[in-house]
Amino acid sequence: MWGLGCLQWTPASCRSPCRPVLNRVIWTLRCLFEAAQLQADISSGRRLREQQHMAMVARNGTGRSCQQLEEGLTASDTSARLQAVRELKNTVIGNRFKKLQFTGLIPALLELLASSNDTELVVQAVAALGSLSYGVEDAVRAIVACNGVPGIIAALCSSDERVVTAAARSLKLL
Repeated sequence: MWGLGCLQWTPASCRSPCRPVLNRVIWTLRCLFEAAQLQADISSGRRLREQQHMAMVARNGTGRSCQQLEEGLTASDTSARLQAVRELKNTVIGNRFKKLQFTGLIPALLELLASSNDTELVVQAVAALGSLSYGVEDAVRAIVACNGVPGIIAALCSSDERVVTAAARSLKLL
């Protein structure tokens, strides 16, 4: 990592006709570096606030826990799985902190997507994957790492229009 010290103005003794251009380029690079540094500082503060919020949620027990939802997603009863997927999807929509909290459930959702023949369950699982991944890079990385993109693409080949629509929306959100 380099700092602002390596971006020096051209010396006054430099008589090159390019000196004004070089000064402008160096000035622009300094501005870009400072903007990148500021963005990194802002992101660092945002991550800290997210971690603090997640710790608070864990202490207060707001909503169903990740473990409880995972138990629902892996239940043998289809209605329990469907209820858990819907609850997960509805919980994470518009809530970045909850998305980060429940990113660990992506493998269970992908397993549901791959193994279920229930159309409504597949629609909800694909929609939950899209909701989890929207605006959260960690969730997108988790879906890719779990080889989930081919599963969502496979849902595009479904004969049910609702499954195809949900899969297309999820891919758009990735």
